[in-house]
Amino acid sequence: MAEDREKLSWWNKVLGKLGKYIYWWKAEKVSALMFNICILECIKALIDLNDGDIIKGMKIATEIGTKTGNTTVGGLIEVGETIFSRNIEDFPFMIKIAWYVFLNEEIEDIKYIKETDKEPPKVVWRLKDCMFCKCLEFEKRFKFNKETLKTDETKLTYASLIVFAVQSICNEVLAYVNSPYYTEVLETKCKQNGDPYPEFTGYLYKRNEKK
Repeated sequence: MAEDREKLSWWNKVLGKLGKYIYWWKAEKVSALMFNICILECIKALIDLNDGDIIKGMKIATEIGTKTGNTTVGGLIEVGETIFSRNIEDFPFMIKIAWYVFLNEEIEDIKYIKETDKEPPKVVWRLKDCMFCKCLEFEKRFKFNKETLKTDETKLTYASLIVFAVQSICNEVLAYVNSPYYTEVLETKCKQNGDPYPEFTGYLYKRNEKK
């Protein structure tokens, strides 16, 4: 069980930054290109298995993402004792560590936004480019955009498999530190939908309150 830490110190954050590189260096690796090709082919196979229904295929992919996150998080919790806290304002730091460990990609633009009358507290992060969309440049059979995925209704995007994996990791960590919150992670901007950059949002909800 994690130390009963309410807020991360400067030293904890330094250890976290060093630890994520060590963790990645020790981990078994696959190239980003091969990783993305595997994701694309997995999603296409799931669509084919569901009679060409892109939404059904993608929903099953999100279940795979959740299970992948559950598998990955064990190692992260084991090495992440010093970087976890219950303070939700530390959540951006934990997301940066989880994102790097899982994807070997740095998040430069990330911020915590306090609760408003209309929305719960949330963490928003943007990337300069999208490693996932690059793999779609030569994809001819399927289009993964807000029309084909009915994103406004389903909240699905092409990166949903990864989004659900990251959401799973974050929720396991929040449970580990006995946080009163859980998170729902969504891709809120997607280049497949014409947005200039990918953006992700982790909404934080109280466990004892319904959305």
